[in-house]
Amino acid sequence: MKKKILFGTLLFPLFFCAQVGINNNVPASTLDITAKNATGTSTNVEGLLVPRVDRQKAQSMASVPVSTLIYVNSIATGTQTGTAVNVDAAGYYYFNGTVWIKLNPSVNIYNSDGTLTGNRTVTQNANTLAFTGTATNAFSVDGTTLSVDAANDRVGVGTTTPQKTHHVNGSLQVVNELNVGGTASTAGSAGTTGQLLTSGGSGAAPSWQALNTMSGALFNTYYVQGTTELNVAQGTTADVPGVTLTVTVPAGHTQTFMFTIMGYAAQTATGASQGVFILLQNGTKISSAYASSSDGSGLSRLPHPVTFLKSVTLTAGTYTFKVQYDAWVGTQAVNFVPSFYGGYNGDVEAMLTKMQVLVYNN
Repeated sequence: MKKKILFGTLLFPLFFCAQVGINNNVPASTLDITAKNATGTSTNVEGLLVPRVDRQKAQSMASVPVSTLIYVNSIATGTQTGTAVNVDAAGYYYFNGTVWIKLNPSVNIYNSDGTLTGNRTVTQNANTLAFTGTATNAFSVDGTTLSVDAANDRVGVGTTTPQKTHHVNGSLQVVNELNVGGTASTAGSAGTTGQLLTSGGSGAAPSWQALNTMSGALFNTYYVQGTTELNVAQGTTADVPGVTLTVTVPAGHTQTFMFTIMGYAAQTATGASQGVFILLQNGTKISSAYASSSDGSGLSRLPHPVTFLKSVTLTAGTYTFKVQYDAWVGTQAVNFVPSFYGGYNGDVEAMLTKMQVLVYNN
């Protein structure tokens, strides 16, 4: 009779508050276990021991309630099948209603594939996130969309085999400035409006250049024409007034000058005449062309127009070009104004000596 009364007394608190405390009399939950010695240097063992079974036992259990917790202490028995399909090592497992699940599985994005079930955000704050690798396709997004070749320090867009530091296999859209040159730690140049991007050759950065400084491009054009009429006596040579041009080739460049010169040399009296127009560079003759006037009875002092071409290539420096006339036979007029010609309407430019120069970069 005493034993029955004692047992009832022990069970009464359980029915009354539905909470059990071990080593404490005010349990804070259904089961509240307090360590005998929570601090200090005592050697007594503290903790909770859950049932310890081998894999075969875990695999053999039937009608296991969800959330049952066990510790598998051996996988020497049983097989990794059925409810024990995840039991591959000693450790804690809980039952999810179908199989035993490892409490702290080693499966993660670093050793197993997975599926993202929702949007995720990584807040780094002041922390860094770095990847290291040695493979040619160490990191990729959706196949060829983005590929990082860690073995060769290259990044591919649209390819998994980038051939250069940045390899884009597809179209490229630039909506802001394009910088070229510079170094690993300094910015390159965006150039200026109207400049063109030109290759520097293998292993060198391209550069921005103005169109008129590029090789083969037209650098400049010049045009001069005669001013006042001048009579050149037979056997003499004189500068054609107004047809003189001074040009400068920039430092570090060579340029080709293409000359087109047209002139008239009209006789000043009856009879035929002849002579030559001469092109000089810094006082030295570089080209000439024959000119003449007919001895006609119908039209007097009628010169034949002459046009001649010349090409010269020059290095950096300043040069002066001028046109002269050398009268061989008869006195002749250059920059002639045909005011007494029939039909003359005041066009003083018609028979002026003219020179046009096209300059190309080499």
